[in-house]
Amino acid sequence: MEISSAFFILIFLGLNLLFADRIPSSQALLVKYVGLLLLIGLAKRTAERTEKRGWVLFRDFLPGLLVFEVYDGLGYMLHQINPHDVDSVLIRIDSLLFETNLTLWMQQFVSPLLNDLMHLAYFSFYFLPILLAILLWANGKNGAFHRFVLGATNAFYLCFLIYILLPAAGPRSTLVPLYSIPLEGSAITDFVRGFVASAESLQWDCFPSGHTAVTLVVLWYALREERPAFYFFLPIASLLVISTVYCRFHYAIDLMAGVPVAVVSVLSADWLEYKNLQYRNRNSIRP
Repeated sequence: MEISSAFFILIFLGLNLLFADRIPSSQALLVKYVGLLLLIGLAKRTAERTEKRGWVLFRDFLPGLLVFEVYDGLGYMLHQINPHDVDSVLIRIDSLLFETNLTLWMQQFVSPLLNDLMHLAYFSFYFLPILLAILLWANGKNGAFHRFVLGATNAFYLCFLIYILLPAAGPRSTLVPLYSIPLEGSAITDFVRGFVASAESLQWDCFPSGHTAVTLVVLWYALREERPAFYFFLPIASLLVISTVYCRFHYAIDLMAGVPVAVVSVLSADWLEYKNLQYRNRNSIRP
């Protein structure tokens, strides 16, 4: 897991250095990325030396913190590196595929109760990966745990890189004049909107849908490793994916683009973990 996280952080560090003249916070980001790399090394070395449960736990769940920190830093560099939004292209693709924009089509189903349900489903994204990770870790399925964490973090990082290549703000910004029905609900809807506004401060993270990609990774590993959890997650995850369009965060094409990201993330995680196991087995049998 450390190699994958360090690899992607080095990519963002390189981009920060390459476009330093465009990024006002370049020096602060440099300190952040170097600090994250040092933290990876410290956690790995300490966990291997002491084998204390606390350090092992910190090392195993550190990738989640790294993803959050890299995402936070992305907000300071993304539009400085590439200021050309592709929303108009995504809108045209949706129109070609569906003869309309699905967020506009879904207006016919809008109601306060459904607004609350869909926003709660969207909010579940922040818990499903954590729940599966905890379940795998608590059940002692170390190999499955590492593959899942690696697959989920790979999905995040791949999405982050594509955001830089193809920045898009999403329907909630571009199609506002076309909506005739507001998404009004109870305090639940207001809470989720406020939380998302603070947690997802990046404005051009629309394509592909990270929510879709990571949720598919969760479902795949739950199906493989924790079948009862899969049946529990499936209806929630299905609503989650639909909510990304209903709540006007994503175009339909964003969801479709999240599928290959999930596939690549799972395949790369399984391959890397297989290679890591081979390496450890070779070292263990050396005289």
